[in-house]
Amino acid sequence: MNKLLTLAVAGVFFAVGFAGTADAQVKKPGYQKKMPKMPKEAYKEGTAGGGSLAGKVAFTGPVIAPKPFTISKNPEVCGVEGTGKANSNGQQYSKDGKRYFNFSYTPDGITRHAVVFIDNVAEGKPWGDLGATMDIKGIDCAFLPYMNIVRDGTTVFETVNEDPVLHNPHTFYFKGKARKTFFNVAVNPKGEPGDKTGFTFEGKLAMKKGKARIFKLECDQHDFMHAWGWNASNPYVAMVADDGTYSIDGVPDGTYNVCAWHPMLGATCDEVAVAAGTTHDFTLCKGLKKGCK
Repeated sequence: MNKLLTLAVAGVFFAVGFAGTADAQVKKPGYQKKMPKMPKEAYKEGTAGGGSLAGKVAFTGPVIAPKPFTISKNPEVCGVEGTGKANSNGQQYSKDGKRYFNFSYTPDGITRHAVVFIDNVAEGKPWGDLGATMDIKGIDCAFLPYMNIVRDGTTVFETVNEDPVLHNPHTFYFKGKARKTFFNVAVNPKGEPGDKTGFTFEGKLAMKKGKARIFKLECDQHDFMHAWGWNASNPYVAMVADDGTYSIDGVPDGTYNVCAWHPMLGATCDEVAVAAGTTHDFTLCKGLKKGCK
């Protein structure tokens, strides 16, 4: 019988010390060297506010070239010309025996695979289904979706292999520069016993409480398979759509730290007064630390 791989994600990652509650100010707007830390108190579900926030996350500067990986294992499957392109919407593809992987995929000046979040909201709208599951498919020798939102302490993680070759999901978070493993387990080829794998991580055994924000997934069989997860502390978070837009509703009126984050480009935060129909745009770039031009 196939087993199911689940993971209860509990809060942790990069820590930083700036305020994030409503009517608080960003100590240093713009590029953030470290990510906002998880709040000490758990988010309380209540009533949705009347505010909303929408905008666009653009990219400026020279286009970042994809990284080529030599396909040394299972080239008869992973190395087929064009493999991965359709299912990833162009973010990765195989050509001439290599997998070209866009860690930063920014077609037409749009920052895809970014997340926008409102930091440190203590109480507001219910979570709903946001971040309830992180469903990853191993398909075309890629882990998809490339970017995911996970919910602190509750996300159920599932990996299903749709390929005729073995994959080895290796999941971890970061503590400083060190990688801390959640699990590292083989997922058998599609149709074989074990094409879903499984055990459960209790929240207390997952990430260090109160710090972790970023969740990483790689394949130990194929070094070109990568995916990311953002660990949300509240439901006021949105994945940037393929056209670069985002929207967050049900926000209690107030002034907040609002941040845009991309796993390779980094994070930038602004102080935003949110009410009904508020708009706010972000621009990311390769040299975000020095400022985008």
